[in-house]
Amino acid sequence: TGNANELLSTLQSARMEAVRRNARVVFCRNDAPDTGNTCNTGAGAWQGWMSFVDDGTGGGTARDGVRNGAEAVLYAGTFTAPAQLQASPAISGGSQRILFSPDGLAYSNANALLRARFAFCIPTTSPPENTRFITILAGSQMVITRVNGGGACAAPANP
Repeated sequence: TGNANELLSTLQSARMEAVRRNARVVFCRNDAPDTGNTCNTGAGAWQGWMSFVDDGTGGGTARDGVRNGAEAVLYAGTFTAPAQLQASPAISGGSQRILFSPDGLAYSNANALLRARFAFCIPTTSPPENTRFITILAGSQMVITRVNGGGACAAPANP
């Protein structure tokens, strides 16, 4: 639950910063947020995440979805095993990133309004509700729900 709450908080903060700064903010997979400031586009479970302002500061390229130049990292998060984080196809098929525009809406890497889901889970049957879905709905509303994953940690479907 704590990991899911932290992820939701980071997503909401990225959304608010996009509006506040009137700039695009990228939330992406980063499997080594303590040592690296780049997004990981690989398949599979995430080990961490980060958000950054994609505004071209310090010689970077604005709105390219890649942290470059001196673009500000807003937040980086990680968690420890046995917790696992999986993304739905709307995120994993979109280079493992979410783009928050200055209007506060979440977009896919293909610039389509995003409806997606993350699943945080621990592979156990006790408790039976071993998974927390973090769902991004129309209008970029975000909610957490408890789910019985049957002891498995599968990638979730899009909502």
